[in-house]
Amino acid sequence: LESAGNFVFASPPDRNGRRFYDGLYVRKILVRHFSDPLLCHGLRISIGTREEMERTLVALREIG
Repeated sequence: LESAGNFVFASPPDRNGRRFYDGLYVRKILVRHFSDPLLCHGLRISIGTREEMERTLVALREIG
């Protein structure tokens, strides 16, 4: 869908958004996790600089 937002909503394969949030948090990468049952399976990730996004992708792969 078209969007003008500067973020993505991503859901990890196991749909455990909190686990991914915690893994990023300890790496000092801040994203938004929602406790609402309709959204708790994913994360809102704001788009940053290319370097920030590459660091985030590396962290997400490590958390896996």
